[in-house]
Amino acid sequence: MRTPLAAMRLTAELIAKEPLSDTQRTRLEILVRAIDNLTGMTSSLVYAGASGGPPQAEPAGVHNLLEDTANLFRLAANANGLVLTTNFDPTLEGSVTLYPGHLTRTVATLLDNAIKYTGNGMVHLSACCRIRDPASSGGIVLEVTVTDTGPGLKEADIDSVFKPYVRGTAARHAAGGGAGLGLWGASELLKEVGGTMEVSSPEQGGCQFVISFPVTAGEAAHAAAFAEMPAKPTFDGPLNGHFLVVDDNGTNRRLLAALLESFGASLQEAGNGREALDAAANNSFDAILLDLHMPGMSGIDVARHLNETANGSRPAVIAVTAAHESADPETLRETGIDTVIAKPISPAALYGTLSEALCRARQARS
Repeated sequence: MRTPLAAMRLTAELIAKEPLSDTQRTRLEILVRAIDNLTGMTSSLVYAGASGGPPQAEPAGVHNLLEDTANLFRLAANANGLVLTTNFDPTLEGSVTLYPGHLTRTVATLLDNAIKYTGNGMVHLSACCRIRDPASSGGIVLEVTVTDTGPGLKEADIDSVFKPYVRGTAARHAAGGGAGLGLWGASELLKEVGGTMEVSSPEQGGCQFVISFPVTAGEAAHAAAFAEMPAKPTFDGPLNGHFLVVDDNGTNRRLLAALLESFGASLQEAGNGREALDAAANNSFDAILLDLHMPGMSGIDVARHLNETANGSRPAVIAVTAAHESADPETLRETGIDTVIAKPISPAALYGTLSEALCRARQARS
C-alpha cells in the first residue's frame, strides 16, 4: 500500500509548488493530511506484522492529531448539511506519549458514523485529559467525546452496538450502511492498548461516544506524519547535477523525475536493473536513485554489480524504498548503497541528500 501512497504524496508535493488559490491550498492540505494519516496507519500495521509484538507508544501532539482527523471529515459533513465543530482542552497543546494510530483510527470511525447517520444538525468532537485513580498505572487518561444530533440508538441497540455484524436501527435503514464491523473494530483497537469506549443516547435523540485512552505526559514532539505541510521546501539553489532514476514502476519513476527537474537537475530514467547498468556504463552520473524492489534484477543486485565493477570513483547510490524497515543496514553497506530514502519521499530530505552527493562527487573529481 505504501507505494501508491508514496506516489500520491509526491504528486501533492508537486502540486503544492504551483500557484494555488487559498481554497485550493486548503483542500490540498486536507489531502496531504489524509495521505499522511493513512501512511501512518499502514506503517503501524506493517510494523506490528513484522515485529509480532504489541503496538509501541510514541510522543505526539494530541491537539494536532485530533484537529487533523476532524479536518478529513469537514467536507463530508458540509456535503451532508452538517456542522462539524471541535473543542479541545488547552492542555492538549503539548505532547503526550500514546498510540497515535489507534487514536486516529478510532476517532475516524466515530466521525464517519456520526456524519453518515445524522440527517441534519451537528457533530461535535471534544477532548481533555483527566487524572484517574492514582492507584492505576499511568495515571492520566485522554478522554475524547463524539456527539451528534442524529436519530440516536434504541436501548436494545446500545447493549449490542460493539458486537461484530450488529447494526443499529438507523444504520439498517440508511442507504449504503456498513457491515456492522466499524464500532466493534474500534472497540477492539482500544482494548489492545488499555482503552475503553462507552455510548449513551438520550431520549430526545442523538448519540455520545466517549473514548478513554491511557497516555503518559511527554516532552514536546513534532511527529513528521502530522506536521504542517510546507508550501515549498527550502532550497539553497538549483541542483546542477546529473542523476539516474531507476524504478520499474513508471508512475513513481516519472514523479521522482519531475521532482528532480523542479530542483533544476538533469536526469535519465531506467525501468529495470539491466537498463540501469547500461546507463551507468555509458554515462557519468553524480548519483543513482535506485528502487530496491524490482523484478528480475533487484536494486540490491544492481548496487552490488556497480560496486564490484567500479573503476576508481563511482556515483553515490541512494536506495529509495517503501519497505525501509526491512532493509538490512549491513547488506546495504556491503552492496555499496550509500544511504536510504524512505517513501513517501520528503522533497527537502531528498534535496539535502542529493546536495551532499553532489559535494562528494565534485570533491572526488577535483
